[in-house]
Amino acid sequence: MPLYALTFVGCFAILLFCGHLFVSGAAGIAEATHIPKILIGTLLVSIGTTLPELAVSVQSAILGHSNLALGNAIGSVVADDSLAFGAAAILAPLPFIVNRKLLKPSALLLLGSAVLLYAFALNGTITRVEGAIFLFILAGYFAWLVTSARSHRKKALQEEQRLKLRIPEAVQSKTRLVVKFSVGLLGVLISSRGIIWAAVGISREFGISEIVIGLTVVAIGTSLPEIATCAIAVRKNEGDIAAGDILGADILNILWIIGMSAVAHPLTAALRTIHFYCLTMVAIVALFLSILLFARRIKKIHGGILFVAYLIFLSISFFAFIR
Repeated sequence: MPLYALTFVGCFAILLFCGHLFVSGAAGIAEATHIPKILIGTLLVSIGTTLPELAVSVQSAILGHSNLALGNAIGSVVADDSLAFGAAAILAPLPFIVNRKLLKPSALLLLGSAVLLYAFALNGTITRVEGAIFLFILAGYFAWLVTSARSHRKKALQEEQRLKLRIPEAVQSKTRLVVKFSVGLLGVLISSRGIIWAAVGISREFGISEIVIGLTVVAIGTSLPEIATCAIAVRKNEGDIAAGDILGADILNILWIIGMSAVAHPLTAALRTIHFYCLTMVAIVALFLSILLFARRIKKIHGGILFVAYLIFLSISFFAFIR
């Protein structure tokens, strides 16, 4: 047991450090572009912050631990929307706003993807074909993001030329940024393997279901990059980056991570856990999107509501599936 715990904590420390390197490298590469911050958060930052979930879930599926793979992805969506964004809103020094116009397409895709996941899982299995459908939808979403980014960049460059302005270039060299990116990616992949081993060992020691471990401990741990990114972003009054990161991370958790995991190995789970956790995920996503789309400013009270929703989720999980 002590070995499992030490491995778990140590690998999470490495995962967080390497995740920071990856996000820092991606943000540095994106710094010189003229792209709206919410698109940068959705396209680049979210890819970096969801790498822990991807690595843990895909490797879990390949190793035959589909409950851990599915639980980690669903639990990460719940943790991102309620814990990460909720804590960020509470920690924000002032209420902040987000770009609703650019946010709406991603918000609708997220809600639709969450409902589709529940529909696919109603028979207790997410097949390789269903995983491939998720990846196909994701490819279309990425195409839209790239097209939108290019369109906004073109407009920004035209405006810059019209006003004869010069936007500073990225401070760090491309070589240094690529090194950060590569080292971060490698570290995330290696440390995630240790997390799987420790999580499975802990679940067996306590007789706890792997899907519960994935939905709680592993999901919170692999969501720490999103939690840190959101907290830092709102402290700097960068609400668009925080919202974009969470939206993008959620979409990737469902379409990319569950899609890739299912293609690697069909994901199965008991219908009882599927009904509870998928319905909870849809409800939390709907609550999160309602706040983003209808609140004029994101305030501490909104963060408190999301945070309380996460505590309720953990409490029900404990009494229904762990005790």
